[in-house]
Amino acid sequence: SDGEWEWQEDDPNFVASASSTTITTIDTAASATPQLPSGKLKPKQSLGQNFLKDPNTVAKIIRAFHNDATRDGRPLSSSIIELGPGAGALTDRLVQNYGCDMLQCIEIDPRAVEIL
Repeated sequence: SDGEWEWQEDDPNFVASASSTTITTIDTAASATPQLPSGKLKPKQSLGQNFLKDPNTVAKIIRAFHNDATRDGRPLSSSIIELGPGAGALTDRLVQNYGCDMLQCIEIDPRAVEIL
């Protein structure tokens, strides 16, 4: 073993709902995640990396983020900071739902920066 591991969805039958109960409608439907270049970008255990591949997991995270980061459908802050965006699975959805002006990403792995 090379010390790396594969993510397994905790509920493989989960399908995110596309509806939202807040004033601001966000897209929480599962959609394709960025494809990593074959063999080029394996997660580094030393950086604590794992790359999101499952669109249902991304949808769950985006929905939970929206519920925590908004009140009455309005953002609680004027900025979003994503630490370690990796290949951009969450980044793409954050930009789609909140726009580029609110989002700042901090990535220390130059391999991931090339993909973003």
